[in-house]
Amino acid sequence: MKSALRWSSALAVVLFAVIGQIAAAQDFNLTVGKQEVLDSKILGEKRTILVATPPQMKPGLPLLVVLDGEWTFTKVAVIVDHLVGNGRLPPMVVAGVVNTDRGRDLMPTFEGAEFAAGPSDKFLGFLADELIPKLTSEYPIGKYRILAGHSNAGMFSLYAFIRRPEVFQANIALSPSYGFDDRFVALLGRALAKSNGTPRFVFVGWGGDEEPDIAATPRRSRARPARTSSTTTRCSPARRMGRWVCGRITAGWKCWDKPIRR
Repeated sequence: MKSALRWSSALAVVLFAVIGQIAAAQDFNLTVGKQEVLDSKILGEKRTILVATPPQMKPGLPLLVVLDGEWTFTKVAVIVDHLVGNGRLPPMVVAGVVNTDRGRDLMPTFEGAEFAAGPSDKFLGFLADELIPKLTSEYPIGKYRILAGHSNAGMFSLYAFIRRPEVFQANIALSPSYGFDDRFVALLGRALAKSNGTPRFVFVGWGGDEEPDIAATPRRSRARPARTSSTTTRCSPARRMGRWVCGRITAGWKCWDKPIRR
């Protein structure tokens, strides 16, 4: 599991290193992988899924689910393929979820200080109870699953960690857009502090020009990750996005040679 935590950390920082380029070029030219359609009973609609697999399939492959698949999938799949080829990541299946109603799916709602049972829960149920079983039936996927997202999708990755922590073993949130809502931060802090005996990896990343609420998350949550659950958080601000890119790529490589520290 320590090995999984190390390469999860490397994957997180490298994905964030290229998120600026992804945001700047939101194209939808499918040049890698293949396209599948999943008729979701939970959502009551058909969802397009983009899938890339390693050249050589073997049992127990990790699964990386990337949200905003129409913007992120191609670039992330290429990055993963490059890192796998250079021995920086283990072979894995990459699945990009294409949006139909981004705001509906990715924006959680509240009832008082707690989350409400709303559309975001249905989307999480779609990922957990329909998408993952479908992919597992088609490809030799193991039990290590990663959810990655940027902006609203980054917030949803954290929401998934809070709401159903057993679904993904690693959650990557890049510039999560949870605004100044202290309720979300409080629930995140509570989830991070909770111990369930299962090793976890949570990554929250932001650039120096981000909104101050993202950078203030650790302080505002007033919670320390539970030691017994091996939960790890990495919050790494930088003054300039360019400096962030170079620094995070370097840090990503170092994660391979050093154990993750709290």
